[in-house]
Amino acid sequence: MFISKSYDTGIRLPVKSHYFAAGSREEVARLELQAEYLSDALASAFSIMKLRAGLKVLEVGCGSGAVSRKIAAAVRPATLVAVDIDDTFLDEARILSRKYHVSNVEFEKGDVNRLKYPDRTFDLTFCRLVLRHQDEPAHSLGEMARVTKKGGVVAAMEADESTLVVYPPDMSDEIIGRAFRWLYAHSKQDTQVGRKLASLCVKAGLRDIEVHPLTVCFTHSNAVKLRLVTDSVASLLRMIRSMPGGATALSPRELNTAALELRRFSDKPGALFSETYFLAVARV
Repeated sequence: MFISKSYDTGIRLPVKSHYFAAGSREEVARLELQAEYLSDALASAFSIMKLRAGLKVLEVGCGSGAVSRKIAAAVRPATLVAVDIDDTFLDEARILSRKYHVSNVEFEKGDVNRLKYPDRTFDLTFCRLVLRHQDEPAHSLGEMARVTKKGGVVAAMEADESTLVVYPPDMSDEIIGRAFRWLYAHSKQDTQVGRKLASLCVKAGLRDIEVHPLTVCFTHSNAVKLRLVTDSVASLLRMIRSMPGGATALSPRELNTAALELRRFSDKPGALFSETYFLAVARV
């Protein structure tokens, strides 16, 4: 039995998505950076998911469409369906797909908790960094399972912030840490959802559950990708500062200090950034 609107789970509906950066064009740019530095991890995820030509795939929470374009390339000539709750993201995703000549993707408005598609529609349903923003992530996975064919695959990729390693320390660490703690508290993110994926899949009624660790690790020898990471963090700090109440978490001086240290980080001999994402792959 799958968790859905018709299944008595004790969840008070409607459950909600919480995404602090909805509607932000700066977030569109940051999502493009993120997909670039996660490119190797995403390639590994696609291999594990057995993504291939002809599969009917739904991507939930597509954001800027950066990952959608990669999925579309893998499933061509099939058409990827990619959904997001935010109109700004969808508009930008369509523009970027045209820019990069990706035609086999349809961007549609949709909420992971209330998908509009009939039962058993897709061969594979995938989300990335979506469950951390949900009131009830097991319900979200159950809704993904509902629209996936019997024997098909539901896959979710999530980070676990406890796996984050940055070295060597510098004067920006305390500033960034405090700003991010404020963000996570105010945006209701579950920063440890990665470790919970297997349990959430069980609650969603999925079977044959596998969880794979996908670690990204960059040093100053990978300065280009390391700079993508630090640029992404700097972008998040600017968005935190602009959020209602964000000025209490990050002063202009602290923002400038952190931005300067982030720019310097990728050039430090011995600099290292590492974080592990977890990919859950399960069958309906």
